[in-house]
Amino acid sequence: MPGNNKVADAIETNVDSLIAAWVECVQKNVPASKDKSPLVLINHLKDFFHTLIKALRDQDFKLQNVANFKLSEDHGKQRAGLTDYSINQVIQEYHLLRTTIFDFLDERAPVGRRERNIINEFIDDFIRTASATFSDELRKRLTDALKMRDDFISTISHELKTPLTSMKLQTQISKRNIVKRLQGAAPVEGIIRFIDQKEKGINRLNHLVEDMLDSSRINSGKLRLEKEDFVLSDAVQEVLAEMAPYLAECRSTIHTDVPEGVHLYCDKFRFEQILINLLSNAAKYGAGGSIELVAHLKKDEIVIEVQDHGRGIHKKDQERIFQRFERVNSPGERNGLGLGLYIVRQLTNMLGGRIWLKSKVGKGSNFILQLPLQS
Repeated sequence: MPGNNKVADAIETNVDSLIAAWVECVQKNVPASKDKSPLVLINHLKDFFHTLIKALRDQDFKLQNVANFKLSEDHGKQRAGLTDYSINQVIQEYHLLRTTIFDFLDERAPVGRRERNIINEFIDDFIRTASATFSDELRKRLTDALKMRDDFISTISHELKTPLTSMKLQTQISKRNIVKRLQGAAPVEGIIRFIDQKEKGINRLNHLVEDMLDSSRINSGKLRLEKEDFVLSDAVQEVLAEMAPYLAECRSTIHTDVPEGVHLYCDKFRFEQILINLLSNAAKYGAGGSIELVAHLKKDEIVIEVQDHGRGIHKKDQERIFQRFERVNSPGERNGLGLGLYIVRQLTNMLGGRIWLKSKVGKGSNFILQLPLQS
């Protein structure tokens, strides 16, 4: 039954001061907390104090009757998601909380044995649950990371083996044809065709390697932008000229509507990389149909849409495809590393813009890129 309790009253009146004192103490003593904002560190602390105050006022208090589990479990999960936290640092935060509370109360309200036991039981219970949850969450994240690594190794092995096998076969055939040519039995056109096919394989391997390097640079913060002024329509034409062989190979036709004379100030190479990835994606999944690339001004921004008329993407997958190593393929199908759209979104963010998708299954996909004119 609830009753009056001077310790509970003192804590309730000074919750914000207690939290501020704890944050200051934690940021001085827990290395992983130094670069975290107070809001991130506080997390569920106010709920902790609210529950503790109720327990102190309950004359029939029993720890097993208090709903601590969810609070401490959520705290353990939250800390597991923060960079550099270890289980020892999570436990240290609770011990610092204990010290902060008792130091505060020693100056303001006499703490009896009962109140001291309740506070200690509370914090010990939080330590047990939060640290166990922290460990479980890290174990789960490690398992997920290992699975992602294994999937990536499997995918990259497949993606690299296909062009390498093809190049090996073409090299063997080219060697035989060169011998025949020297003997006057093989047409030059055939040899050139084989060399062209081999060059395609090399370009594909180079593209895979560049995607992996860009992904690594983005994650490590080492990708740098080189800004310059350029004309939008000129950049689009350069991209289309570069993409022409691939679009023809995919039997895709492209229709453009891009305003003339619009200038952008951003990294031209990365901007073109975004367009190339979007057009490649549209050609790959556009079922050999038409692709529309349209752009229009919106105040001080340019909006570019790349629309295909392929199989479309289910709503539940539309955000997932922008994540690293994510692909939306048909059963048994393997295409790419799942880095293209991830790189597109990261580069778009770096250029100060945003990108999103509108798609319906069976109706095609429309990727919408919005960028400031002055990045």
